[in-house]
Amino acid sequence: LRPVAEAAARIAAAREAATRAGVPIVVNARTDLYLRPTTDEPARFAETVERGKAYLAAGADCVYPIGLSDRATIGRLVAALAAPVNIILRPGAPSAAELTELGVARASTASSLTVAAMAAIRRSAEVLRDTGRVEAPAGMPTHAEVQRLFSDGLES
Repeated sequence: LRPVAEAAARIAAAREAATRAGVPIVVNARTDLYLRPTTDEPARFAETVERGKAYLAAGADCVYPIGLSDRATIGRLVAALAAPVNIILRPGAPSAAELTELGVARASTASSLTVAAMAAIRRSAEVLRDTGRVEAPAGMPTHAEVQRLFSDGLES
């Protein structure tokens, strides 16, 4: 983690550059504190709030406490920041509807869908290694279904 002032300065620089160039951007400022284990949850929460407020003051549009999935803590953070918060939709996290109830402004999948796809690839590769065959994982679309996904709405 960068020191708060340094991270805020980088956000301010990004915001200024985008404004100067006339490029509309959304700055989703990560606070990576919930990616690290801790025995001092109150200190982690306090630093997340401190960072979030500094990042918002520097021009961030949204605070992204990546790794945070505890419903109660999410609700407290949304209230403490009184600004848009982004939470990842992933296994073990509250649902999109629950996040809406908590006041979360933005939910993203981050790498969740990529990791799910990687799990299917790994299972298929293991079957190929062990049997010499490629077998369709559960729910695998047919070739025709995939073609329709890419062509829906494109044909006249």
